[in-house]
Amino acid sequence: MSYSKPLSYSGISLYKKCPKQFASAYVSGIRTEAGPAAQRGTLLHEELEKFFMGTPFPKDHKVLSPWRRFMEVLTLEEPTPEAKLAVLSDWTPTSFDDPSAELRGAADLISRRDGTLIIRDWKSGKRYDTHKNQGEYYVAMAEDAERYVVEFVYLDMPTEVDAFTYCAAERDDLRGTIEETIKLVRTDEEYPPTPSNDACRWCPLSWRNAGVCKDAP
Repeated sequence: MSYSKPLSYSGISLYKKCPKQFASAYVSGIRTEAGPAAQRGTLLHEELEKFFMGTPFPKDHKVLSPWRRFMEVLTLEEPTPEAKLAVLSDWTPTSFDDPSAELRGAADLISRRDGTLIIRDWKSGKRYDTHKNQGEYYVAMAEDAERYVVEFVYLDMPTEVDAFTYCAAERDDLRGTIEETIKLVRTDEEYPPTPSNDACRWCPLSWRNAGVCKDAP
């Protein structure tokens, strides 16, 4: 059965990693409990969201304290925290809860400066090359602007920020690439596994982790 519900970057990235695992989580709705690292990241995000909603900065926070001045400066931009983005198949903006949305996601912070739209995402843990791909999905869904800047703020590495810049024409190219990927997900009805030593090691479906998938090496 093909998948027709709204997609997200996390869902698409899981599909690219292993269609069978995507089908289990999204088509069958069998979700696994978030691990300690993910739970920790969620707590950090919640603390920052509360700060940008108007509560005092968390006092003497082991991880966030080195970022206090940085975050306080960002409030001068009057940003939107936990900014929800959603688009239809023709990239027309729609509500996040629209069941006919083609793609949706939530950026940790969005602000505007002249003709530039600045999208920020908080990251806990390590830096990964795939973070840039996630930023491209934010840009593709964002409102029209002359220029886009995506910043990834690595909370566990004080002062470490990766920034990527895109013009309006580049956004059109990103949309074309994403449309091709979405088509693959939407038309797949088999969801074959793509076993590998690295991916299957952590997969909850793997027989090595008491799962049902026997294709894991």
